[in-house]
Amino acid sequence: MSSRTKSLLLTELLVTALISGYLIIPVRASDGAIYIRADGRVDPSTGLIIRDGNLYTLTSNIYGSIVVEKDDVIVDGAGYTIQGTMNPLGQGTGIGIDLSGRSNVTVRNSRITLFEYGIYVFGIHYPDLIAENNVIVRNNLTYNSICGISLIKAYNNNISGNYIDHNTNGIRLQDSGNNIISENNLVRNDGGVYILMVGNNRIFHNNFINNTAWDEYYNNVWDDGYPSGGNYWSDYIGDDIYSGPNQNEPESDGIGDTRYIIHQEYSLIAFDRYPLMRPWTPPQPKLNTTNTQIPPEPTPVYEFNPSDTVYVFGEGYEADQTYPIYVVQDRSWSNGDSIPERISLTLTSIQTNSEGKLLVMVDGEWKLQAVWNPPLIPGKYDIIIDINNNEIYDVGIDVLCDNNIQISAGFFVIPEAPLGTLTILMLAIIGLFVHKARIFA
Repeated sequence: MSSRTKSLLLTELLVTALISGYLIIPVRASDGAIYIRADGRVDPSTGLIIRDGNLYTLTSNIYGSIVVEKDDVIVDGAGYTIQGTMNPLGQGTGIGIDLSGRSNVTVRNSRITLFEYGIYVFGIHYPDLIAENNVIVRNNLTYNSICGISLIKAYNNNISGNYIDHNTNGIRLQDSGNNIISENNLVRNDGGVYILMVGNNRIFHNNFINNTAWDEYYNNVWDDGYPSGGNYWSDYIGDDIYSGPNQNEPESDGIGDTRYIIHQEYSLIAFDRYPLMRPWTPPQPKLNTTNTQIPPEPTPVYEFNPSDTVYVFGEGYEADQTYPIYVVQDRSWSNGDSIPERISLTLTSIQTNSEGKLLVMVDGEWKLQAVWNPPLIPGKYDIIIDINNNEIYDVGIDVLCDNNIQISAGFFVIPEAPLGTLTILMLAIIGLFVHKARIFA
């Protein structure tokens, strides 16, 4: 084919795209990217990503793109940053994580910044090579010049629990359907969620803070019904006086009495039927302590003797996972705090079973896991599960066993001593200490 013929064909394609109103141009990752190849190799093998079966985990920050060419894998950022470069105009370039043509891929626990597209999901040749059933969860996407997460010709994907801040568009869907967008924090983007040429998506339990949204197709659902509710919109000005599916019954219910209008053009309206009056906060997984390993519902125990074993139990976690766990000296906690060193000889990681409970199989039976075996050291302690494995306490992500953040004590170890004339006073002092610090469930 001559160069002139190629030029004419390209011109014809561009004109056709412009006449139809939309132009979809596949974006490529930048040179120097790290690839997860179709055969499972990490290329180049730099050690920045380690493989364990179908789990690929970052071991350090990466300055460049990750291109996934294999289906059915998990890419775990482990709290590390994937960072692009800026052009002379101060805009991010390229793609952070490229999932073009991928299915059944999970991207989690990554911090992605300074790209054009933070995460890019593109069904290259629909319906032969599609992008579907991917999960994008618990990522932090900031300062990406086109959008934090982009779905183009992508179906049945789940975008959940991400923090998306200061992007041009937070999440953009184009010609993509049957996706779920939930429990994300969309903050100070030019557009929080931007939907083009597409319907049958569900968007609910997100927090839109200083953000707008756009829905061109009007056939998407922006709530999860009643009483589950819709999204939180920081600019919503409605009242909460009534309750019920039609918001006409007595008493407030945390849902606005009037719908939130997202986009209206003539008689076509996209709206959230049940806007939330307060920001959405997902239920936290449970974490508690006990001195018995009998599952599944032991009695919570917050006071131990040095001869006891401390077990933990809880539920509401992802199934079949291993998380770092820390037993540390009692302290007050704030978002972004570094997790201090563990108490010596305490458990370093904990497992969940297929139901998301903190149980491990031992000799054919489910057992609780001991985080600290005797002898224990008298004092006050907290337990934290570092869900995104970044050694930082992230509120709303990590799980803290303290039962009351303001008091901040997970459990106590109280000295054992024989009763006698000299020990009665000591026990009285200890009793005063416990009385002041004890926490009850």
